[in-house]
Amino acid sequence: MRARIIFLTALLAIAGCSKKDEVASLSDGYVFPPINIQCSYIAMLESDLARNVLLIGEEAKKCAAFFDEIGIKSCTSPSGKIDLVMMSCKSISRQSCEKVSSFLNDNGSIAWMMDVSDVKAFEFKKTLEDFNFADVRLWMVGQSRWLLTGSKRPRVKKLEDMFLLFSYEGVFERLAEAKCSALQHIFASYAGSRDDIMPAFSAGDLKATVRPEFFLTKEIPSLSWIDSSNVDEDIAKKFFAEARSMQVVRRLAVEGSMLAEAGNEKEAVDSWARAFKRNPLDIFILERLDRLDRNAKGFWEVRKVLMAMKCYETMVLINPEYEAALNNFGMCLKKIGRHDIAERAFKRVKELQEKTQISTGGNKK
Repeated sequence: MRARIIFLTALLAIAGCSKKDEVASLSDGYVFPPINIQCSYIAMLESDLARNVLLIGEEAKKCAAFFDEIGIKSCTSPSGKIDLVMMSCKSISRQSCEKVSSFLNDNGSIAWMMDVSDVKAFEFKKTLEDFNFADVRLWMVGQSRWLLTGSKRPRVKKLEDMFLLFSYEGVFERLAEAKCSALQHIFASYAGSRDDIMPAFSAGDLKATVRPEFFLTKEIPSLSWIDSSNVDEDIAKKFFAEARSMQVVRRLAVEGSMLAEAGNEKEAVDSWARAFKRNPLDIFILERLDRLDRNAKGFWEVRKVLMAMKCYETMVLINPEYEAALNNFGMCLKKIGRHDIAERAFKRVKELQEKTQISTGGNKK
């Protein structure tokens, strides 16, 4: 399978902790919490303000609250026609697609939460071919947690409806939990339409496990399926420009992953750090930091202090103002007897805490 961004794929390593050094129990069924929230809101954006949603699969059912809290009624068995189906099954055949389609009203949409961590390219190609819906689009919300969306018939989505969704009471707080402060941040995960994706299968090893870089093109995919005619021109222009910027940053984050796999850890961390600086809410970077944090805690518990320290160091290199990681890095240094460097780390933590207090008015008398 050929890479479509900048570098060629190579080995299998994660900067800070290699695959063989990861704590295995941390990856068993774990999903970075913001991923499910963002998947839910992407499904809502694609569904033209759905009134109800059918949830199929355990991961999808965990998303019920995200729909219910803004007035989209969730259910786990069809009763009448449905506006939106959100599912999280392992695979889906053309026949299953037809059955799901029968649940939907004429303007209905489907959103399939996919775990592609073990999916081969030839399997994914068949999935796209069998996903018998119009306007099929791929969203890479996590490194291996993707969302495939489709509708019963082609439709242009209205930007004004997307903005309306983000204006519902309580949505801002929920999106903050999802590490997504604005509509344009959602579009960092947009990988393109089915027509954009299919050319990637024309060359390379179709037995390779799919990865983001196989399908992300250098050229940012078009958002021509979004109608902005009823939105102020300046606001629309700003939205499209910022959505594009978020996608550029996402490619920088993926570039870091590709460098890490090639064994270029220093360059990988530099790419992630640059991506984080440009968009500290990029979910690929935040998922990476979350993985490093969980591995570090696992290593600490089994007294593999040096491995834990390496993970914390990588976290701080990506985000130099990560107070918790910097403090834990200092604790590791102290544990191995490097008290001089540990004290410098703790001093920096104190400086960051004071900076936070000042910026939030904590020092005001």
